[in-house]
Amino acid sequence: MTTQFAPRQGTKFAKGRQGDWFVDVRNGGRLPCLMDCFWMGGQTYHQNHFYNPDNDKRAKYVEAIRKGRVVMAKYTKEAGKAYKRVGYIERILTVTDVVHDPVLGLSCRIVGSEAA
Repeated sequence: MTTQFAPRQGTKFAKGRQGDWFVDVRNGGRLPCLMDCFWMGGQTYHQNHFYNPDNDKRAKYVEAIRKGRVVMAKYTKEAGKAYKRVGYIERILTVTDVVHDPVLGLSCRIVGSEAA
């Protein structure tokens, strides 16, 4: 294990709240947060049924993702219950090819990452 990826003692990589689509990242500002349950592995992220151009919260979120820097949140889901955020992948991800449309929902390509 290399020390460059180890969390710093006494600091959190990111701080967010359940239901907030952004997180405050140590040394990275405020970034949009993607859900790991929609990460298809490799470079593909696809969250179907995520389309509503008239929703101001969604429009701001998608615009922030288009800036190219995001955080991936880890979630669990029990049958009959909502998704629950349980942590973060401790990297700032670089994304491109962001699509937000009625057929594809929200999708993008993950093309890189950096330590926070």
